[in-house]
Amino acid sequence: MKVIKFGGSSVGTPESILKVKEIILKQSEPCIVVVSALGGITDSLVKAASMAEQADTSFRELISEMESRHLAMCDAVVEDRKACSGLKEELLSLFAMLRGICEGVCLLKVLPKKTCDEILSFGERLSSRILTAILPGSRLYDSLTFIKTVSNGHIDVVDSELSGKLIRSAFADFPRACWKGLRVEPSDCFIPLPNSFSILFCSMRTLVESIYPSMKLVDSTNTWSSNVIN
Repeated sequence: MKVIKFGGSSVGTPESILKVKEIILKQSEPCIVVVSALGGITDSLVKAASMAEQADTSFRELISEMESRHLAMCDAVVEDRKACSGLKEELLSLFAMLRGICEGVCLLKVLPKKTCDEILSFGERLSSRILTAILPGSRLYDSLTFIKTVSNGHIDVVDSELSGKLIRSAFADFPRACWKGLRVEPSDCFIPLPNSFSILFCSMRTLVESIYPSMKLVDSTNTWSSNVIN
């Protein structure tokens, strides 16, 4: 099984997203795909959050620009018009949530770290839905439901124990099986996904180690893949 991560530059344009689709569909083994926000979107979200904190209402125009870019991306990469319309509704709902959060920040002129983190999460929440829509048979998993953090001084770090349990629970419906001669114990969380792909945005290392402890992450420029250590 591979875990492949595509960075922002890999999903920055319609052409690059379609290239990502091509790469994934060529894989001969089960894959979990982790996708970053569209190129430049995270920076725009940081800027929008900062503007809102300073009661600078220009954040509204910036969010509208991000919204237009994502909707244009849908038109460019999703061939099925019905599927495209449904995807746009999902994205518009997320942008409505983003606007609501930023309006609250603007009103109070306060940007708590937790709120800032939530604002920044919208980049991946948006891009993962676009990629899911163009991959036949794919299934979206929202890592907000199983990647949890704890405070460690001034920073938040992944709660590996809790996240591991939640990951195993989230993927409990997947069969445990032998794959390519690798015996998987019932206590392990192994995810064979023949002819399907999972889109996730989360901590790569925590995800891989929780799914199968003997996996190793290998950095390949802008794409990450995991190799099973025999």
